[in-house]
Amino acid sequence: MKTITTIEELMEILNSSKNYGLRGASEHDIEIANRGYLDCSLDTWDERDCPYDEDADKLSGTSAIYVSSDLDAEELAKRYQTAYNYSKYHHFTEVVYLVSDSSYDWGDDDNEIVLGHNGYGADVEAIVEL
Repeated sequence: MKTITTIEELMEILNSSKNYGLRGASEHDIEIANRGYLDCSLDTWDERDCPYDEDADKLSGTSAIYVSSDLDAEELAKRYQTAYNYSKYHHFTEVVYLVSDSSYDWGDDDNEIVLGHNGYGADVEAIVEL
């Protein structure tokens, strides 16, 4: 899997026509990322610190922090840090993925995008290590 290590690399990728987000990865995400896409995110705050539950209510795709080529380097770095902190303090993984999809909805949280369609979550584009 590709690894992005600079803001410049990230900005270059964001120039394509896809919709993108930074996902603070859970252990479940890491286990399945090699298949190329993630599962739809759980639709409850109560289940954020527990194992992925196939039977729980889900969002229409994978929840992530919205990023685009319209954002400057400083804002991209802030959003990366938000995703990183989420992975570190909620999932204890310290892994961030760049995810994408052609379909999206806006989530309820600040800068939240939900990427995916037809019951599938977002595509995994790269690991981000800024």
